[in-house]
Amino acid sequence: MPRPKTLELAKDYTDVLISVKINQAQKKQLDKLADETGRSQSELVREAIMALLGVYYGTATKDALAETLDKGVARRKH
Repeated sequence: MPRPKTLELAKDYTDVLISVKINQAQKKQLDKLADETGRSQSELVREAIMALLGVYYGTATKDALAETLDKGVARRKH
């Protein structure tokens, strides 16, 4: 099945503003991960929250979690 275009995907999402407090050790790890993956810290936190919610509520599958992780690997290669 072909993947939906970006505009089609945007229709399925709702903006939710969040604030996350992390300690200095977590900040260092987040900085390191952002540098290694070439992704923004907010993107990494957002995807971590979405994965956590999916696991907690049972809506995530191993394939969906693997796809999320693969996106980071693909972005690093570019």
